[in-house]
Amino acid sequence: MKTRYMIALLAVSAAAVFALSACAPSAATTPSPTAVVTPEPSLTAKPTETPAAVPASGADSPIAVSYLASLGITAGDLKADLMAHPELIPFGGVLGGTPAFLPDETVILSESWVYARAEDGHVACSILYRYTVGEDKSITWALVGYDLGDGFETEPTA
Repeated sequence: MKTRYMIALLAVSAAAVFALSACAPSAATTPSPTAVVTPEPSLTAKPTETPAAVPASGADSPIAVSYLASLGITAGDLKADLMAHPELIPFGGVLGGTPAFLPDETVILSESWVYARAEDGHVACSILYRYTVGEDKSITWALVGYDLGDGFETEPTA
């Protein structure tokens, strides 16, 4: 039960990254045109002060990208391999739709986890995969769980 909870928490966290990246500031947090806000000099960030270890919303983990590079493959290679396996999508199409991955919404979370989105034009799905890279650079995928909007599941639907 504890493992299922942790997996669900990880999937929800990954989905939140995308949700937050799509949010625009609200009127309550946006200063009015007449308000002048002057930050304290010690709080003023310079462009070069962005921490390199913190990826932007929806960006691949730099640690995972380095790990993949040490194995001789790129983040693009890993994502392309996943895209080449639509049979890994845990749901069938509805109303004539064909499920497909959304490449722009696929994120490498760590050295063994990938968050992906798929849809068939009618139904969207958030999916969590575990991957391993063999000595021959072959990639093996395992479905950990997914959410079709009605809760986290671990078994594919027909």
